[in-house]
Amino acid sequence: MFERAHRRAVPILLTGVLTFAAVGCGSSEETTPMTKSSPQSIPAARLSPPANPQKETNTVARGTTGWVGGLRLGVASTQNDSGTVVVLDGDGVPHENNWRVTGKAGHSERLANGYTITIDKVVNAEKLEKGMIGSGGGSVTITVTPPK
Repeated sequence: MFERAHRRAVPILLTGVLTFAAVGCGSSEETTPMTKSSPQSIPAARLSPPANPQKETNTVARGTTGWVGGLRLGVASTQNDSGTVVVLDGDGVPHENNWRVTGKAGHSERLANGYTITIDKVVNAEKLEKGMIGSGGGSVTITVTPPK
């Protein structure tokens, strides 16, 4: 009986000792963080449209989405100095079929909801080697102007 109780007590005591040792390793006087902080603030992703959309310019990477000037936009392709921007959400944007704006830098298009999308810059996706799979990068700098 003593041996059985001993078998149970050893793991419990060992866990307690290890926990105490782990907690006791640090000092409450430590003030230097283990990681360096960035001198620049990191912008947080906007999860919903702004309450009062304004003209806004932003760069959206291929394969990602973001809110720009009141519209949620994605970049479908970037090749031959031309980009395809997909309008996914926003005021007056239909949910059934995504609107697309395709063009080179300088191309501007007014949508049915009154917003204007201007493609300011296209960074082409890198060409992938034959047999390789992936996005290859690329981005489009877009200006969105809400209706007045």
